[in-house]
Amino acid sequence: METVLRGLYPEACLIYLDDIIIVGRDFEEQLNNLRMVLEKLKQANLKLNLAKCNLFRREVSYFGHIISAEGVRTDPRRVAAVKEWSQPRNVHELRSFLGLCTYYRRFVKGFSLIARRLHRLTEHKWPFVWSEDCEVAFNSLKEALTSAPILSYPDPDKQFILDTDASHGNVGAVLSQEIDGQERVIAYWTEMKYGKTVPVVRRITASATSHLDPWSDEEVREAQMKDPDLKPIIEHMESSSDLVNNMGLFVYLAKLARYRLVGDSFGNILPPHLSPCRQIW
Repeated sequence: METVLRGLYPEACLIYLDDIIIVGRDFEEQLNNLRMVLEKLKQANLKLNLAKCNLFRREVSYFGHIISAEGVRTDPRRVAAVKEWSQPRNVHELRSFLGLCTYYRRFVKGFSLIARRLHRLTEHKWPFVWSEDCEVAFNSLKEALTSAPILSYPDPDKQFILDTDASHGNVGAVLSQEIDGQERVIAYWTEMKYGKTVPVVRRITASATSHLDPWSDEEVREAQMKDPDLKPIIEHMESSSDLVNNMGLFVYLAKLARYRLVGDSFGNILPPHLSPCRQIW
């Protein structure tokens, strides 16, 4: 279908297998996009099932999601099953629960961290013993999915905000934008990447590193050192004996266009007023 509608996807329509959603900012754009899609389908000798067609809807249900002008949210009919899910009695039941939750993981901040204890229980090396930690994780996932936020659509003409953080071996990020005076989430991302022995500064920059050395350009370093928030971080990492492994942080800092620091603190690794990085570009 993407081949048939080449040139229209994703600006005029969204495609998954043989399902199509035609989008538009207003009625005129919607009508024009509809004409173009129908013409492409006609050229390919494809027919539509009229019984499955809905025209000019403000929102539609699409593979367990509700798509509307405001953004994307979970389909209440699908997540209702999560709320009523009873405590898993074996690995098979737990995997079924995690499978449904994973389908909606993009709506849950820190999904990997919350689900880590449950995923571990599905591994062969661990006996299936339902502990208090498992019950907490189970209920936390149910609560997170039944109260999931609406994820907004990205606007390429607005600034993007990327919050990154790390804890307990996980690295995570929240991508957002300021829309109508409010900061709206576009996407969550989290991954189990490092063990607890890895310094948190390295974990927190793990998703934004490369093998290039930004400090080969002395002007880049001088510009970063002028920032009162970044200077202590750079000085700390340059004075560390683990300089090679700390290059990830250098690359991370050099990539920032505009930024500010938010959150609590890095604990004992850096001065307490410093915190996980927020990028704004």
